[in-house]
Amino acid sequence: MPAYLSKRAVSNAALSALMLFALLLAGCQSLPEAATTQHVTSSEITRNKSDEFETRRKAERCARADEIRNEVAEIKLKAEAGDAEALYRLGTWYDLGNEVCDETLVPKDLKLAEEWYLKSAAGGYARGYYGVGCIMYKTGGRRRAQEALSFLQTAADLGVIDAKAQIAKYYWHGLVYEQDYDSALSWVLHTLDSVNREYDDHLDRSIALSFVLLDFTSDRCGPALPRLPAPKTPKHPPGLRF
Repeated sequence: MPAYLSKRAVSNAALSALMLFALLLAGCQSLPEAATTQHVTSSEITRNKSDEFETRRKAERCARADEIRNEVAEIKLKAEAGDAEALYRLGTWYDLGNEVCDETLVPKDLKLAEEWYLKSAAGGYARGYYGVGCIMYKTGGRRRAQEALSFLQTAADLGVIDAKAQIAKYYWHGLVYEQDYDSALSWVLHTLDSVNREYDDHLDRSIALSFVLLDFTSDRCGPALPRLPAPKTPKHPPGLRF
């Protein structure tokens, strides 16, 4: 390796290549536009798009208000009966909150979210372990990282793809593990390979890869991996107008 290249620089380049590869696998046809939007993250355009999406999402949920209320009531009954998947779903609602038409169906409460996730994990539900690991990091950061990692590792061993993405981040940032870029990149590859193996349908695989990329770049369950660098705006020669 040339002396002027640090291992971190090489790893960053490799990580960017892997992220780009994942975007292409996901069928991202508007990559240049998305990258340009990232370059102007603070622009009015980005904020307006986000606001429009949230407004549309709320309207769609409001149109299904009765259906959602019935679903929440049904999941609560199943959770109280000890259904491990229902326990996990109830945990996610306490984690993120659940509202419809400005009516709070499940209030956001991270302490209760952790309790429901723990019950789900105790019931043997794989994503329950993932939920516990995420909520522990979310509430305690590096102080609870070692405890969180034990649950994330169990979830990864049970095949939870999102948990594998978190382990890559732990290696990258030297969180609990000794910092190891090679291991981090190996887990990134392992995560992407798991998606390709689990999803045969192209659309399902594209959606799964999109969520994995969010896992990598979000700091919800662990410190985020570096993002793809924003492209430089091309400069047109004098006199040319487009």
